[in-house]
Amino acid sequence: MEQHVDAAHTFVFGDGMNDLGMMKQAKYSVAMGNGVKTVKEQANYVTDTNEKDGIATFLENFFKDEF
Repeated sequence: MEQHVDAAHTFVFGDGMNDLGMMKQAKYSVAMGNGVKTVKEQANYVTDTNEKDGIATFLENFFKDEF
């Protein structure tokens, strides 16, 4: 099902080579700390690992001035 959300309003998170395609499409690409080197180099941001709640950490820091 298509959602009609443009790339400027999309965040993607990834850690493996299979995530590179979506990272190229979104304005905000975030590599997990446990991700492979190539993914970290491609991403706009790198956050903490999955085990250390990297997605939550990124979102809290990114939106800290919004709330």
